[in-house]
Amino acid sequence: MQPIFPKERAAKAPIVILESTAPPVRREVSPPVALTWQQHLIAGGVSRGFAVTTMFPIDVVKTRLQANGSLPLKLALKPPYFAGYYAAVCSQIPYGMAVFGTYESLKSVLIKKFPDQPKMLLFFFSAAAGDLAGSLVLTPGEVVKQKVQAGAFKSVGEAIKGILQEKGPRGFYQGYSGLVARDLPFRAIQLPLYEALKQAFANRFCDGSLELISPPSAALLGASAGMVAAAATTPVDVIKTQMMIGKGGESVGGVVSRLMGTVGVKGFFAGLPQRVGFLGGSSAVFFIVYEFVRGTLTGGITIQPV
Repeated sequence: MQPIFPKERAAKAPIVILESTAPPVRREVSPPVALTWQQHLIAGGVSRGFAVTTMFPIDVVKTRLQANGSLPLKLALKPPYFAGYYAAVCSQIPYGMAVFGTYESLKSVLIKKFPDQPKMLLFFFSAAAGDLAGSLVLTPGEVVKQKVQAGAFKSVGEAIKGILQEKGPRGFYQGYSGLVARDLPFRAIQLPLYEALKQAFANRFCDGSLELISPPSAALLGASAGMVAAAATTPVDVIKTQMMIGKGGESVGGVVSRLMGTVGVKGFFAGLPQRVGFLGGSSAVFFIVYEFVRGTLTGGITIQPV
């Protein structure tokens, strides 16, 4: 993206002569510079921190509605709005680093190794691998955060102590299977869809160049991909929430049977508007910050006059 999100660094740049009636103007056209895996980690972590912080109150409301399907919206909207925030941000930043560091690095490797394979397939596998890596660091913080949000504990410290006393260290992975069942399809939809939307937008408005996509356009495309993925995975998000806030030991099948017997099909879509709004907004924030940080780390300018 240019000029706000530079992604390239000038290095032995060739000289381009522009023909016109005026005297020749020389401009440097910089060759692309790929980010290292460490830079991808930084970009993913910073972006995830920004995204989670800005949209956290909506996530709190969503969790309350999913924890209690009969809770009126006006009660779910009551403060506090940052319950469990510290547990969330302490797990979401390394989660973003793991997911997007793995995704971007593996994507580059696969594209080079399998140039004849459909790119969407390679994006899909890269996204799945990234989320599997991230789920290991996300789950403990997610368990603590959701128990505080649902009112099972008053603070993050109290939740950590209570989980250790009740279940031991394994209690921090309560609902892990539900989280993977939610996040794998979410990421497998979101990231390839974002790549496809970027390419379609570039072909239509930017002469096929991804570098010319503006920051507001990147935010809109990221939000669109996030909202579609969020809506499609809401039922498994409800199941994951129920598994994490409970006493433990309940399987995915057990949660499904219980919800069907108590609230019916509509229970699987509790908090749908809040989830779509949260992930649409956070995706917009994430991708605009991600592209900015990624461009800043390269320290270059795409076109620089001599």
